[in-house]
Amino acid sequence: MDEAASYREQMLKNAGQKPVPVWECGRGHRWDKTLDITQNVRCMNCASERRDLETRRLRELADVRGGVLLSHHYVDAATPLNWKCAYGHVWDAHPDAASRHWCTQCARMVFASYR
Repeated sequence: MDEAASYREQMLKNAGQKPVPVWECGRGHRWDKTLDITQNVRCMNCASERRDLETRRLRELADVRGGVLLSHHYVDAATPLNWKCAYGHVWDAHPDAASRHWCTQCARMVFASYR
């Protein structure tokens, strides 16, 4: 345990309070939270890294398909992102939907040409 955490625990003991638990994720990131605050204990450093990686992956997906991810960053799987295809069509779609299907306007044009 680092020196700052030891000092904090000592000060809390002297003040007659319980020490604040220190959480540590699998990657070694540490943070202080009391259990009542952290009902769903997650490392915010790892979560931020995952969001950055997912944003990068989705930008690459759009680039491969000739489009652009217009949204600035990935929030979560339930939050729609703003996309633009190679033909300039703009739409909102969840990240997993954009991975499976691309521009619906372009798809309609392709299917209409087969009628």
